[in-house]
Amino acid sequence: MVRTYRRKTTPVDKEQLKKAVLAVRKDKMTVSAAAKQFDVRISTLNDWLKKNNDEIKNLDDVVVLHKGHIPVMDSETEKTLVEYLVHCNDMYFGLSAKETRGLAFDLAKKLNLKVPASWEAARMAGEDWLSSFLKRHPTLSIRKQEATSLARATSFN
Repeated sequence: MVRTYRRKTTPVDKEQLKKAVLAVRKDKMTVSAAAKQFDVRISTLNDWLKKNNDEIKNLDDVVVLHKGHIPVMDSETEKTLVEYLVHCNDMYFGLSAKETRGLAFDLAKKLNLKVPASWEAARMAGEDWLSSFLKRHPTLSIRKQEATSLARATSFN
């Protein structure tokens, strides 16, 4: 999975795309004429025409949304995980990246969440999931822990 995706083409204007789909479906305009009139690529218009093959009466009936990816955990579950990681860090027992990935997998299994097959095989969350998780929660610092002596730990507030 690409961690920082860069779009290669300019995004299409959704209103223009809706009007083009409506013109083809309702007004029986040709695809090439609608694409030229509404300044939309023919291939893009064809893709959305396949997705909008129901009867269209007005502009609100046209759907031009991308579904995106389905997250493994909802925001509440992630918030619980973040709180636990912060609590561990406060007790000078921070978790490494691998331990965090394993904890995320265990939490997902405990809550009977649907996890990807790659998680099942490795028995831990993926590296890309961890990268995205840390981007969503920039206050977290997940890194290899170093030993803290008793004297140093007691001198901390």
